Amino acid sequence: MFSICVARAPFYCRKSSKMKDFNNLADLSISHASLQGVKQYGVEKSLVFLGLLGAISTVLAVISLAILFQIKTISDDFSSSGEDSLSDEIKSHFIKISVVATTLSVTLNVCCACNSLVQCYFASKMLKLPQGEERAHTLLKQSAGSRKVAITAFFSSIPLLLLDLGIYLYLSFDLVTVIISSLVLLIGLIYISYILYENIRIWCQEKRIVVKEFSLPPTPSTSQSGPSHNGPLSPEAEMKSSLNTLV
Repeated sequence: MFSICVARAPFYCRKSSKMKDFNNLADLSISHASLQGVKQYGVEKSLVFLGLLGAISTVLAVISLAILFQIKTISDDFSSSGEDSLSDEIKSHFIKISVVATTLSVTLNVCCACNSLVQCYFASKMLKLPQGEERAHTLLKQSAGSRKVAITAFFSSIPLLLLDLGIYLYLSFDLVTVIISSLVLLIGLIYISYILYENIRIWCQEKRIVVKEFSLPPTPSTSQSGPSHNGPLSPEAEMKSSLNTLV
């Protein structure tokens, strides 16, 4: 009995070594898929976009706060002067409008920054988990609604910031400077509105075409095999995942 065990020992050693080699190859393939998963799901681009959006929103919020403090100083000067002329009454109404618009601009930018940075933080944390790229992709896909609201808030705060800047120029400088500056701000606002309209129109048109092309019923081979989590994504799956997280 002992001789039989000794004779079979090399067989078990060879079998265990083959199993170790197979496990090592599987680990290497999984790690390779994990490295490629960030690019397949587009998580890296989404994280860069969210970080930039949060940083720009923070800068706009700081600028709005600076304008608010300046308008508060101008309001104190008007209240201390005690004059009741028509121009001062008009300026007092502009001050009230500017305070409301600046507060709204600060609120929109802070909400956008918080939403973007929180999603960027938790998505980057999920990348460290097993199958982290898939988990981060799921997080970004499920939070697409709040991201739409944040982007809308960001672009809505830009006209409010230009309005605050125009009122601040009206309260601080002479009439000629105010007219020229207002024309420049109006041209910039019209240009920004045109850029937004043109890009949104083209994006909606291209998205409608792509969704129409990839909304065809799946082939029998695709429906039977099912999606593979460790292998590379098919072009259809990549396109659908990109459409879900492009916001």
